[in-house]
Amino acid sequence: MPEYDWADLFDEILDRRPGFTAEAEQRFCEELFAPISATEAAWLSQELKCECDDWALPAVTIPASYLSLLRWSNGGSFRTGRRKWNLFPALDEETGVRVMMLGYGVPEKTPGLLPIAFNGSGVFYGFDTNADAVDGEYPIRAAECGYPNKGTWIAASLWDAVRGKEAIEELWES
Repeated sequence: MPEYDWADLFDEILDRRPGFTAEAEQRFCEELFAPISATEAAWLSQELKCECDDWALPAVTIPASYLSLLRWSNGGSFRTGRRKWNLFPALDEETGVRVMMLGYGVPEKTPGLLPIAFNGSGVFYGFDTNADAVDGEYPIRAAECGYPNKGTWIAASLWDAVRGKEAIEELWES
């Protein structure tokens, strides 16, 4: 798959960060969907006051478009029209993808969502891994934190979602 020209997609690049290395990409792919560790379970029990024994993490291949975006900028903030993206850094111990997924209870509240960014107003952008992948790509869903039934599918792919200009709140399902 060719690399996307991400810089041409955004109207404004607010905070571009260095892309991740091949070593970081390999580690990310190996660790993202690993079983929840005893350390993570203890953290979730203490911080969220919840048990995660029955949480299932997606067992999917990370979409190539997402890996391409992380190679271009591992985290950062971008805007197209009224749609803002605050991209989670892949492996950051405080705001990385896995930390955000577990810390917000996504496996319990929105099973199958692979969150990759916030919109700046408490709404996740994420791959809907419950849907069928098309050429290895999952549709993008917007889901409000803590409200599993409030959300909408916004695009068939990450590429299409990034090109959208509407604010997510304008697309909510009624």
